[in-house]
Amino acid sequence: MSQRDSYRERWRRYRRSLVEMWLVLGLWAAAGLYAVPVSFWLGHGKRPEEITYPFGLGIPDWAFWGVFVPWAVCNVITLVLCFGVIEDVPLSEVRPVRPPKQGDSHRDQHSAS
Repeated sequence: MSQRDSYRERWRRYRRSLVEMWLVLGLWAAAGLYAVPVSFWLGHGKRPEEITYPFGLGIPDWAFWGVFVPWAVCNVITLVLCFGVIEDVPLSEVRPVRPPKQGDSHRDQHSAS
């Protein structure tokens, strides 16, 4: 693999990692933008006798729809992302951009590239 190919491979991996980062951050933001308003809307300002308990489980509706449901959906989406979208890229296959010189420490190699 030439130095140019090594650079292209690093750039491809970097771009791929950015896409994966934005997917995970987007999932986190969407979960928060759903969970907080729904929990507030269903639970804030209600008297205890006004709170409903869906499915007879003893869990208040705000906790079920605002916490449990988004948590379960996020777990399913995370599994799909982990097993279907995110790549496992072994970093040992990428050679350094420049060959190490005599006396270079491991830290110096990575900080220069």
